[in-house]
Amino acid sequence: MKHQPKHQIRAVAKYIIVIVSIGLFLEGVNAAQQFEKQPEYNEVNPGQESRLTCKILNKKGQCSWQKDNKPVGIYLGKYEWAGNPDVGDCSIRVLSAALEYDDGEWECQVTASDFAAQDALTSRPVKLVVRVPPNAPQVEFNGTLVPMGKNLTTQGGYRASVKCISRYGNPPPRLKWFVGEDEVVGVNQTNKTEEDNPKKWSAISILDYTFQKGQNGKALRCVALHEAYPTKSRDTQVILDIQYGPEVKLIGSPETDLEENKTQVTLRCIADANPPAQVTWRRIGGSQAYSFQETVEFRPLVRKHAGTYVCEAKNFLGNAQTSGIVIDVKYPPKITGVRPDGKVTASLYNRTVLQCQADGNPPPTYQWLQKMTANEEMVYIRGSDPMLVIHNVSYDYQGKYICKATNVISGSERTTQSNPIDLSVYGAPQIMRHSVEREVAVEKGGLATMNVIFCSNPAPSKAIWEWGSLQLEAGYPMGRFKADKIEKTNRDDCYEAKFRVTDADNSDSRHYYLNVENDRGIDKYSVNLQVRDPVAMSTVIVVIGGCLILLVIVVLVILYAFRAEKWCFFQRGDFKPTDLESEKSDMDGSVRDHNQQNNSKSGFATIPQSELQFGHHHHHHHNSGSGGTRKHRLPEPILPPDFHIMKQQRNERSFRGRTYPTEPKKDINYADLQLPKTSNNGSMKKSRNQQYLQQEQLQHHLQQQQHQHHLHHQQQQQQQPPQHSSTPVRRVDYAEIQFKPKVNEQAEV
Repeated sequence: MKHQPKHQIRAVAKYIIVIVSIGLFLEGVNAAQQFEKQPEYNEVNPGQESRLTCKILNKKGQCSWQKDNKPVGIYLGKYEWAGNPDVGDCSIRVLSAALEYDDGEWECQVTASDFAAQDALTSRPVKLVVRVPPNAPQVEFNGTLVPMGKNLTTQGGYRASVKCISRYGNPPPRLKWFVGEDEVVGVNQTNKTEEDNPKKWSAISILDYTFQKGQNGKALRCVALHEAYPTKSRDTQVILDIQYGPEVKLIGSPETDLEENKTQVTLRCIADANPPAQVTWRRIGGSQAYSFQETVEFRPLVRKHAGTYVCEAKNFLGNAQTSGIVIDVKYPPKITGVRPDGKVTASLYNRTVLQCQADGNPPPTYQWLQKMTANEEMVYIRGSDPMLVIHNVSYDYQGKYICKATNVISGSERTTQSNPIDLSVYGAPQIMRHSVEREVAVEKGGLATMNVIFCSNPAPSKAIWEWGSLQLEAGYPMGRFKADKIEKTNRDDCYEAKFRVTDADNSDSRHYYLNVENDRGIDKYSVNLQVRDPVAMSTVIVVIGGCLILLVIVVLVILYAFRAEKWCFFQRGDFKPTDLESEKSDMDGSVRDHNQQNNSKSGFATIPQSELQFGHHHHHHHNSGSGGTRKHRLPEPILPPDFHIMKQQRNERSFRGRTYPTEPKKDINYADLQLPKTSNNGSMKKSRNQQYLQQEQLQHHLQQQQHQHHLHHQQQQQQQPPQHSSTPVRRVDYAEIQFKPKVNEQAEV
């Protein structure tokens, strides 16, 4: 097959397709006709068009329709084919539907394809309904028609039957019940044809329901749903009038303290009853009824209203009564008088008195409040006594004064205020120095403005600015200088004066004086103007940099001083700054010997024993031979008379808190000695110059001792031959020198 030509394959395919088509055609020719789609229930409004659908498969017979078991012909403009019957669409259109012609049961029929085939078709009957809107529903109760909007009266808690009827509709409407906005479900409905018109229907729904008092006043509605209504529904409603016995509720029972002449108490006795109950108010202890009204008002509440009240309500179904309500009357403060009344005028710098009296329980406290102007929100407290005494009246005290009385009732403040007293100040001008700048600074070339606030009653007659030998009255210019007109401020009898200097120069730096005058006196005020050269940015940078450098230096110096002082105290051990002011650094010129190489410690001078002068006779011991070494005992050093020497029990010496060993045959180390000759009037402090002078004297004294010792030694060698003496050698002991200066005392040894 795969070697056959392509035109042979195509010819075989066409042959197969033709055979299959013929087979299908023969199958269709031999198939029986049947319904593809049957007619269905349909509703139509009067005058509108309706379509009844009927479709046939393998149709071979003729299509036809019948209504209510009677044939219906095809009439142009009334009954027309909706499709093509030849291809099996036997649907029909019903035009201008009318109840008397078109409403009924319709059937679609097809005749048999052959008398022997017996395949005629008849559809199931379907209803074509030509709608007719029913009448509006109506409500009946106990066999009586209840007009729309009227009351339906029944007793609460008892079962009632209410009927809703809607007549002459096609098809019958569907009825629903509503109590208020809530639908009542599960209500049965009965439909039947009208006796006088069988093509129309009557719908009846009966509501068996137990109404409660909470539904009193609500609407009971019956709603009829029908497609022929323009709005698809119509309803009727009546008002439920549910009767029940009274229940009493009290409104307005006081929960806080009651204040006389301020609190308004309104008590309402709400009697929930139908029909309405008769309300009666009674005061316990009273012989008669207090009121027959539902509401009792105490306006204003006074002490005579105090008592216990009860409310009673009654109708034919029963009665009810409230518990007692206690009215306990208290009263807050009340202003009984203020003096002077209305307006008062006080002279400047004089004395004036305002008085206030108030009644209250408990006794009130007082405050005098001042507002300088009516529109000002700031309030000043001027006093806290019933009497306000102003000893030195100024324009700051001008304004409206209110006496405020306050007491506390059950932890809550109660306040009342008096009518305002208008205090007016009369006198010479007064500059408000507390609100005026005394100095104005401006850069050179700028605009300097000096503002001065002052008060005056009567109004100022003259305002003059003075500087140097010049004067300028308010409202006039003078070159670069201008004195603005006096303008009123928002405070009564107060004004503002302005003085301007244009293109200010250094020569304008001075005091400018404002003289304000009226027929009661004069006041004067000085404003200092400072004109400064503008600071260049480079100068600002240099100044800031210098300040930073100076700050760093100061911090470093402080750190250095702290560390140095700490090291000094560490070296001295038990030294206290109050002992002596002189430090070791003050003794740079301490005693030095020519034999510098024997120094063992810095700050110490070592004096060889051979150079010390003896204070007693002694013998020289010579070895044989002229070259022998000469030995002798150390002489006692000749010290200045200022040195007080004392023995120390142990084998040590100390100077100013330092210890030095006293081993024999070693050089003696003398610390930098500082030995005051006087007490310096009770103080051991010396100036640096005195210390240096004492050091030089000590050096000079030691040099003289060395020189005298050398000369004396040479003379002894020349005059006396060497010999041994039986005189014992005197031992030299060295003592410790301690200085303990105290206040107002000399140094102790």
